[in-house]
Amino acid sequence: MLADEQIERYSRQIILPQVGGKGQEKLFRASVLLNGTGPLQELALLYLAAVGIGTIGILTDEEARLFSALMPESPDALTTVPQRLNPECTVVRHRRPDGNDLNPLSQLVQGYTLVVSRPDLRLHDACSLAQRPLLCAQSTGTHCWFFTCRGYDAHQPCLHCVQLPSGEEAHPLFADLAALFLGAQIATEVVKIVLGLNQSYGTTLFRCEFPDLRFDIQRVWKNPGCSHCGRSVVS
Repeated sequence: MLADEQIERYSRQIILPQVGGKGQEKLFRASVLLNGTGPLQELALLYLAAVGIGTIGILTDEEARLFSALMPESPDALTTVPQRLNPECTVVRHRRPDGNDLNPLSQLVQGYTLVVSRPDLRLHDACSLAQRPLLCAQSTGTHCWFFTCRGYDAHQPCLHCVQLPSGEEAHPLFADLAALFLGAQIATEVVKIVLGLNQSYGTTLFRCEFPDLRFDIQRVWKNPGCSHCGRSVVS
């Protein structure tokens, strides 16, 4: 049951028929693992906290600090900044397991509802092993793109099934705008995945080019000959 304070905070989402009170409670119970640090991860973390995701993990193999630009003197900025948007949001930092064994990484992934990451084949394979969706996203400054990998599903493609877009370095202003735009798109897509919206065969590769703001949506299907997921079976 949602408290009055929660209803007031998330009223703009709760009034949507696709969300409602029950949907918002699902978002509270959901957990998302973000891979890496940087502007895109910072913005995605803020957006995910704002929509009410209950637990957000940060996976990194370095000691980089998120939100250092917002709170340069605070060692607790990673938890302080998101909790200003959502006091009930828990942020957990995980150090990436060393070695080539996928099991420790897969066990970590299994504790989350889904994973958000730039293209990362090792993490992708761990998500496949744990049967968790991987929302793969990248911003290069000239364009940004995302799509969801569920290669463990007999009807859904994996990261190996698609030729990923390539991009060039661009002016920092465009890179920041691309990260800002993509962060919002990531949060929207996470909500759709958690609530089970728009589930169908295949998946969509969404692309946006900067500074022209040209959009492209491409349907991506499982490759039956894919060496990684071509013989996947729904368990």
